[in-house]
Amino acid sequence: MRKIFLLYILLLTVCFGKAQSNFNYDFFQNLVNQKETNLAILFLNKCELLPQNTTTLDSIYFYKGKIYFNTKLFKQSVLAFNKISDLSVFYNQSKIYQSIGLLYLDSSENYINNELKPIKGDSVFNQIKTITMASVALLNNNLLVYDSLILQIKDSLFYYNNLQVSLNKWRKKANLKTKKPFIAAGLSALVPGLGKVYAGKPYDGLSTFLTHVPLGLIVWESYNNAGVNSARFITFTSISSLFYFGNILASYHYIYKNRKEEKIDKKIEILLQCNIMLRNYYN
Repeated sequence: MRKIFLLYILLLTVCFGKAQSNFNYDFFQNLVNQKETNLAILFLNKCELLPQNTTTLDSIYFYKGKIYFNTKLFKQSVLAFNKISDLSVFYNQSKIYQSIGLLYLDSSENYINNELKPIKGDSVFNQIKTITMASVALLNNNLLVYDSLILQIKDSLFYYNNLQVSLNKWRKKANLKTKKPFIAAGLSALVPGLGKVYAGKPYDGLSTFLTHVPLGLIVWESYNNAGVNSARFITFTSISSLFYFGNILASYHYIYKNRKEEKIDKKIEILLQCNIMLRNYYN
């Protein structure tokens, strides 16, 4: 088994040495098909160092960018795509991939749009460009821009269907009244448990209220019978205060956490569908 493995490495080294003398697409594609992405990148890096014409270099940068993109190394992917000449046949496609990579890297909407706007292509490519810009706008909650762009997209595009469903879903959610953490905290300060009801947890709110009622009654009874300086009044007042302020913080945190989780879910879903759209169209 060891001899077979060593023979395999030897053959691979010989083939690799011959292949890197000039960019060999078939050799590279075979590595990708065999899921040998590290070897494919090594091969492309070696070819990049050799004297190459602009067309070949653009091919090398493009394939490197796609491998990095597919393996979620978005920073390296963006850098590779950025090297491609604007005269290359890969230029338009690379800019779309680059913009999605920049979205993963949380780049600003203006920066991404500046990368997309100068490029021109056929009607199909312009649709993909518009879809990408609409996705960028929605992820940045720029709803006016999103609504304007979405009207320019044809619903019949086969590669857009799943992404369209996701975009419509998150746009409808944006229409709903956004609940504010500070309002939840304020309501809980007025009536313990009311902030949790506002946050969408009615049973938790009722439970909180029913917990505070007997505590409040005990504090009141301790004050009337034992006085402000009594150990019983101080003890139950302290306990009641902890529950009271804890309830306020819990109401605030619940909405804050939900908004944060929703933002993450929104980004994951839309970017996933953008990836599927690219694979459906370009592959």
